[in-house]
Amino acid sequence: MRMQWDSALVGATARALDRRFHGARIRAFHLDPVSRRLSLFLREATLIWELHPERTGLRITAAVEPPEEARRLPAKLVRVSAPLDDRVMILDTRRVRGRPARGSLVLELIPRRENAVFAEGEEATIRALLRTAEGDRPLRRGRPWRPPEPTSRAGAREPLAPNEWRELMQEAAKGPGGPIPYSRLAFSSPLARPLLEGADGYTRWLRLRSCAVGGGDPTPGAGAAGDPTADRSEDPGAARDPTADRSEDPGAVVIQGRFGPQPYPIPVPERTLEQVGDLIEAFRRAEALSDDQAVPATLPGSLLQLLSTQVDRARGRVARLEEELGCLDDPEQRQAWGDLLLARFHEVRPGMAEAVLEGFDGDPVRIPLDPSLTPDENARRHYDRAARIRRALERLPERIREARAEWERLEAIDRGARTGTTSREEIEAALPAGLGKAQDRGGREPERVPYRLYRSSGGLEIRVGRGAGHNDDLTFRHSSPDDIWLHARHTAGAHVILRWGQDGNPPERDLREAAVLAALHSKARTSGSVPVDWTRRKHVRKPRKAPPGAVLPQRVSTVFVTPNPEVDTRLREE
Repeated sequence: MRMQWDSALVGATARALDRRFHGARIRAFHLDPVSRRLSLFLREATLIWELHPERTGLRITAAVEPPEEARRLPAKLVRVSAPLDDRVMILDTRRVRGRPARGSLVLELIPRRENAVFAEGEEATIRALLRTAEGDRPLRRGRPWRPPEPTSRAGAREPLAPNEWRELMQEAAKGPGGPIPYSRLAFSSPLARPLLEGADGYTRWLRLRSCAVGGGDPTPGAGAAGDPTADRSEDPGAARDPTADRSEDPGAVVIQGRFGPQPYPIPVPERTLEQVGDLIEAFRRAEALSDDQAVPATLPGSLLQLLSTQVDRARGRVARLEEELGCLDDPEQRQAWGDLLLARFHEVRPGMAEAVLEGFDGDPVRIPLDPSLTPDENARRHYDRAARIRRALERLPERIREARAEWERLEAIDRGARTGTTSREEIEAALPAGLGKAQDRGGREPERVPYRLYRSSGGLEIRVGRGAGHNDDLTFRHSSPDDIWLHARHTAGAHVILRWGQDGNPPERDLREAAVLAALHSKARTSGSVPVDWTRRKHVRKPRKAPPGAVLPQRVSTVFVTPNPEVDTRLREE
C-alpha cells in the first residue's frame, strides 16, 4: 500500500495506536535499511511501517515470531504521540528489565525523507536508524535525536476563532495559492482540501484538528526537559484542548488518495469510499482494497535483495546462452570451406586474408583465411570450428532449457516471497551456500553493496558504482542485460546503471539524470559540458586481463550534460 501522510493523519494515527496498544508488551523491533521498513513485534500484534518513497503506509497484522535480525526490546509501549501539526510519530517505551529504562522509536513521515530512529537514555542517543542524514538535524548513530522545530502554522496550539478563520481564508483568496492557505493553516494539506472548502470548512477543520490533537499536547517540551524519550503518559501539566475528548473514539473512513485507497480520520467530500469503526480498522480496510502485495515482516530486505540478484543472474544466463546459440555459424558451410581449400590449395597464395575460389557447383566462394597459416592449416581450422559448432548445437538447447527452468523456479520463489507464500527456509535454500545468513542484526546495515542508490524523477532506480574496484561488480553482477549502462567518455569515473529492462529507450529525463550522475562521479565533474556514453548493459564486455573498471561498450550513443551537484542531492536515496 502506498499512501499520503499529513499532520492530521499522523496525529490521529498516534492517538488511535495509543488507545489500542497502550501498555502492550514489546518483544523486538527491526529496522530494515534495504526494504526501508520498521517492524515492531508486540505480543498481540505486529506493526509495520513502510518508509520507502514508493511504499509508504502502516500495516497492522497478527503477532508473529520476530526474525533473527530483529533487535530484542523487552519493554512496554507507554505512549504513542505526535508533535503538534507535524509528520513525526513517537512511540515511547519503558524496559521491563535492563538499562537504559526509557527509549523511543521515532518515525519521520516526511515525503522523500522518510526515516525511523531508535533512541534511548536521558540524552535520547540514537542507537539504530534506517538512514543517516545531514543538515540542520543530522541523524547518525551515537548522536542525540532532536525533534523538529515547532510548527508556526495558525491553529496548531490553540484552535482558531471563527473570525480568525474568516480573515485567514479571505487573505488567502487574494493570493495565488488558492482558497486553502496550506503554508499558514495547521493540519491542512492537499489531501484534506475538499474537506476545508465551502461554508462548513471551519466546522470540519475543528473536527479534523480534534481527531489529530486529542486531549494532550505531545509537543517536544511536554516531557522531562524536552526529552522525547521521557514517559509522558502521566503528565499532569500537559495542555488540554477544549475541542477534543481523549476518551472519544471518533471513527474513521477509507478515502481515495492520490495513490489509491487510504485511511483518514474523518470523511472527505467526494473522496470517501467506506466508513469504518476506527482508524486502526481503516488501515486494515485500505490494505484490503489495495492491489499491492505486502511483503511479510519476517523477511529482511537483504534476503529479498539477494534472491532478486539470483533471479537477475538466472535471467542473464538464459540471455547469454540464447545469444551464443544465435551467433553460431553454419557448420556445413565451415565444413565446405575446408573441403574446397584442400581441393584447390594450389590457388591460395601465402599471406592471403581471404580467398575467392570456384566452388564445386561452379559458383565463386569467398573464404576467410588466417594469413599466418598455410592452406591446409586454414582448412583444418575450419574443420575444427565446424566440429565445435556441431557440439554446441547439440549441447546449448538442453543448457538453455535447464537455465530457463532455474530462472522460472527462482522467479516463482521470488513471487512467493513477496506475497507471503514462500517460507524463509525455502528462500535460503534457493541461494548459494552462506548467502542467506542474516547480515543486519540489531538495525545495523547489511554488507555494503558496490553502488550508491538514486531514484530518478520518473521513479527509475539508478545505481552509481562506488569506484573502480566496484564498477565491474555493479556492471556484471548487479544489473540486468537490458538495463542502461552509462559512463563519462574518455575519463575515469563510475559506471552507472539505469534500471530499465524494457524495449525501446528510457524516458529522456530519466536518462539525462543518470548521465548527470555519471558526469558528477567522474574526473570531468568540474567541466561545463560532459559527453556521457550509454548503451544496453548486454553490449558491454570485459576484455581479458583488463584492469578493474575497464570495459569495452558497443552500440554506444552519447548525451551531453552539465554536472549539477543539486541533481545528486535531489535524487540520492542513501
